Amino acid sequence: MSEKLSVGRVAGEFALIVVGVLVALAANNWRDARHDRETARGYETRLAAEVRDGLAHQARQRGRLEKAQDASARLVGYLEDGRSPASTDSLARLFLLSSVVGFGPGQLGSDATYRELIASGQLGLLGDPVLRRRLLTYYGALDEVRAFIDRMPPMYDQIARLTGTLPYRLLRDDPPLSTGDRTRLARELEVNRDMVPELRQLHADITMVLETMDYLKADGDSLLASLHGGT
Repeated sequence: MSEKLSVGRVAGEFALIVVGVLVALAANNWRDARHDRETARGYETRLAAEVRDGLAHQARQRGRLEKAQDASARLVGYLEDGRSPASTDSLARLFLLSSVVGFGPGQLGSDATYRELIASGQLGLLGDPVLRRRLLTYYGALDEVRAFIDRMPPMYDQIARLTGTLPYRLLRDDPPLSTGDRTRLARELEVNRDMVPELRQLHADITMVLETMDYLKADGDSLLASLHGGT
């Protein structure tokens, strides 16, 4: 009889241990799942802010690219067909506008949160596959735009060499273009045989980037619609 009681007691204690372990595992799993959800929500909130800020930056920089696109087209028209503007001041101004198309990657907005998410291997915490796809699409398009704006066209260095001042400073009148600088820039446009093909290529590149920025804007809007806090 006592042996049966002992066996029963051992079985009962073992069952309690098993139940305790299972409860502990369930509690740990619940805590881990809650932590993952909170981490995912944190990333989604930060990503939404990052994308909103990026779209605002991109809208501002788009204006600079559109000015350079127009300037390069007008310069090609003048150099090939003699279409106005023909004044030295106008030529120098258009030359400057066409050259300043590159700017620092930070001026398109930050991607720090996205890079952190990828580097930490936590992309899978974002459970929605549509969200993950939109995330990769948006930041991929952003990298494409950066690949262009991180470099300046050849005429940027030409202007700096002719004037002794970086073109972006001249556009801000810091310092103002001198009469001699205007004359040298206009002369460079008229005698440099490589200028027309360089300007044509620049115009084509800017057009391509502006088209990519259209897709980038659409991708960003779609991504915001998928993110918590993206409304």
